[in-house]
Amino acid sequence: MVKKRGANQRTGGKPFIEWCAENGERGERLANEFREELPTELTKASHYKAKWKCLNCKHVWRAKVCNRTNSNRPSGCPQCANYAPASETNNFLAWCEKNGELGKK
Repeated sequence: MVKKRGANQRTGGKPFIEWCAENGERGERLANEFREELPTELTKASHYKAKWKCLNCKHVWRAKVCNRTNSNRPSGCPQCANYAPASETNNFLAWCEKNGELGKK
């Protein structure tokens, strides 16, 4: 059961499962990436931060359901989009150390 987090959980609109069924490949992908129990109480416009797991890189993150179902600019995996927090080898400090004088300017 999805934990209730205030009045924003069900903000109107189509139920999330129904939306996924009607949106072909994109809906199927979102349904497969959803990592909580059946979202029967959630709608496609819900502000609930659900847990998702990327089918490509296996990264797990939390994002609002409404951000993932947005028709204009839906959000996706932050790691695949290079928005994930930097690792030890991929950050600004490592770049500065690697580039010597160029990094000190």
